[in-house]
Amino acid sequence: MSGMGTPARLVFLLIACAVVLEGFDLQVVGFAAPGMLADWSLPKQALGLALSASLLGMTFGSGGGGWLGDRFGRRPLLIYCLAAFGLATLATASAQSPAPVAILRLIAGFGFGAALANAMALTAEWTVPERVTQIVGYMIIGVPVGGMTGALICSWMIPRFGWRSAFIVGGVLPMLLALAMLFWLKESGRFVATRQRQPDRPTPGSQPLRMLLSRPYRRATIALAAAFFSNLAVSYAFFNWIPVMLSAQGLSTASAIRGSLYFNLSGAIAAFLGLRLFGARGNRPFLLGYGLLGIVVNACLAIALYRATPHVGPPDAATLLLGLSLAGVATEGLQTGLYGFAASVYPTACRSSGIGVAGTFGRAGGILSAYFGGTLLSLGAGASVFLVTIAMLFIVSVGAVLGAGSSQECIADTVPAKPPAQ
Repeated sequence: MSGMGTPARLVFLLIACAVVLEGFDLQVVGFAAPGMLADWSLPKQALGLALSASLLGMTFGSGGGGWLGDRFGRRPLLIYCLAAFGLATLATASAQSPAPVAILRLIAGFGFGAALANAMALTAEWTVPERVTQIVGYMIIGVPVGGMTGALICSWMIPRFGWRSAFIVGGVLPMLLALAMLFWLKESGRFVATRQRQPDRPTPGSQPLRMLLSRPYRRATIALAAAFFSNLAVSYAFFNWIPVMLSAQGLSTASAIRGSLYFNLSGAIAAFLGLRLFGARGNRPFLLGYGLLGIVVNACLAIALYRATPHVGPPDAATLLLGLSLAGVATEGLQTGLYGFAASVYPTACRSSGIGVAGTFGRAGGILSAYFGGTLLSLGAGASVFLVTIAMLFIVSVGAVLGAGSSQECIADTVPAKPPAQ
């Protein structure tokens, strides 16, 4: 981020912390689930609703929160949403059954979706146009980094202090960050400048949601909806079902948990390295490359598991973990590039709404994967069917990227990139 002043660096630091904490809180139920099930003497399927409730909340939060951000500003929405999902996560520590967990995760999910849409829009608007894709991509890497960090912390903390401790930490930290943002986070200069040109309107620009389907942006909006749907369906399928799938292949509990860690870690590293090239060459070739990698890796894993027999046995743990690491590269690399693409396609007047609507379709894909992933895994040759479905979703992502056109075709911001002095 060389060449950026201190105010921009502080904004980016605060946003990065918010995204990392969101990544932690997104997966905290999965970390706590074994302890919750044991504590309440429940079968595994009893937490199905709690696992998918946050995704349902994010479906509404992405679109609704993006629209509110375009009306009232990115800064207040981001602060409110951090405080909201932090409070909901903290309250989950006192739950005594799955029902309140599901309700609180629904509330937290709205905060997750709205916070991410406004965080990415705020990042884009503090960045010079030629680096929007790259900087937004760096920010979104915070989600798998948060998941990876959470896995490391919770693997140490939960055995010592119980599953409730994960929700206490996951709730307190976002609320403290929201307090810090009240003092140090500044609003988007582009948003301020746009509102100053239209002081009588509560929203910058004209009707953000209608702009998304106007002629300059229609193709990109439809393609991004399909790409986000398929990519986040893959992402949450792996988030929710990696341990179950690996355990069914005979791996130990520790190895199954390491599968999630490797998935997140490899994805974050690959996305970061890929973004080093985005600024100079554009991200579309990399999006296609990640999509093709996802097709090949998941198809090969599916074939390997399908050919396994009681006599031959499943692939060894190292092969499965390597395959999941490569799947993480493809999944997280594609997701990072898609957020950067979305931020660069839309102008200030509808940027939060554009990212939010794409995120809404993405969360819908995540909800379906949360419900149907377990069904696929329960079929005969379930792991192979699961992985073939993942490969097909990558095919949808590749087709959507090909149909979206270049992100440079739609940029229509006339407001200077540098924010006014505040």
